[in-house]
Amino acid sequence: MNATPLPHNKMTACKKILIVAGEASGDMLAANLIKSLRLQNPDIYCYGMGSQQMREAGAEIKIDADELSVMGILDVLMKFRKIRAAMAQIKQMLIHNPPDLVILVDYPGFNLRMAKASKQAGIKVLYYVSPQIWAWRKHRIHHIKKYVDHMAVLLLFEKAIYERADVPVTFVGHPLLDSSQPTMSKEAVFERYHIDPNRPIIGLLPGSRKKEITRLLPIMMDAVELIKQRIPDAQFVLPLAPSLQRDDVKPYIDASIFLIENNTHNALPLCDAAITVSGTATLEVALNQVPMIIIYKMDTVGYWAGKCLVKLSGADLPHIGLCNIVAETEVAKELLQKKVNATAIADEIVQLVKDKTYRTQIIDKMSVIKPNLGERGGSDNAARVALEMLLTSSSTASDSPFFASNSSSSTTHSSSSAVNSSSSVANSSSSAKAEDPGKHP
Repeated sequence: MNATPLPHNKMTACKKILIVAGEASGDMLAANLIKSLRLQNPDIYCYGMGSQQMREAGAEIKIDADELSVMGILDVLMKFRKIRAAMAQIKQMLIHNPPDLVILVDYPGFNLRMAKASKQAGIKVLYYVSPQIWAWRKHRIHHIKKYVDHMAVLLLFEKAIYERADVPVTFVGHPLLDSSQPTMSKEAVFERYHIDPNRPIIGLLPGSRKKEITRLLPIMMDAVELIKQRIPDAQFVLPLAPSLQRDDVKPYIDASIFLIENNTHNALPLCDAAITVSGTATLEVALNQVPMIIIYKMDTVGYWAGKCLVKLSGADLPHIGLCNIVAETEVAKELLQKKVNATAIADEIVQLVKDKTYRTQIIDKMSVIKPNLGERGGSDNAARVALEMLLTSSSTASDSPFFASNSSSSTTHSSSSAVNSSSSVANSSSSAKAEDPGKHP
């Protein structure tokens, strides 16, 4: 990724950006983006929908996204009124407190509707983190082309998808390449948490939502007991997701579990293997070259509805784990729904720890993941795209050094039609993450 400096221009100093993030992972990505924006232009005002990490990064939270997190269709139905009220509130912001730019972070069931509302209000839209249209609901790309000015994508293969559809796109790289970097030596981490470096260490990553904790952590703990029988000296660490509190997990774990808060990036390198709930965490574990098993379980109605949507989309999706999707091969065994059980989990973890040949094969296959995530500086690159969009209200994005330096001959056309673009965007307006099916409304 090109290291073009962030644009410094007084025209962006007093601008307002409405940012909408609806999940823990989106809140983290948005928070890092806000930090990068404010590092360049401290006077930029960011407000919108998010959670604690966005608030700590300096955004004014108008809508608390914690109340809108959903897991499956039943959750959506239960929270429908809150979701609808949040949409209405954002539409009011677009009218009565209009921003200079809207940044929508992931959460497509909600945010694609906000893209349409923003475009109808005459406000530019940057969509950060692509909906997983390669997995299901491929038709969404037409909605994106119509209502989104520019896509900022995290995965290399996503860039080609948007280029083929003539949707303006920049591959910014995955921020995990920065946030997953250890900041402490292994020795220091062992000492801080009183972990024995001479005994096997197994990571437990039960997810970032309370529903995932209640549904999957008890099964993990049953697996822990089976693993202890076969690897008596095993140690277990649970890096707590930023969206959760100690009290969310303490009812399910015992005193033998090392509970680690706000330090996942230093805890994962210690692990010999991990039990990981499907999601972004699978990429973070893989980047640390930790062999894992991926598990996921949701309500039956939501699962079968999602499965039908994938089938109807015509997607050939042999895996649901992001690490497997990016690697285009199985680097981690997956257990879904009824197949999620303590015995199967324990069997895989014991093999990953004890079978050195199998372990080495898995780690070797993980090596293809990092190159597909770009280079470090993903949040800064996304911030450059946002700042250029603020600067190019009347000029073309192809005139900008950042867009120009990140475009091949095929993408230059895509980028120049991107943020140009009062004309092309207005015309498209007038003619108007496999993603977990339960992740978004």
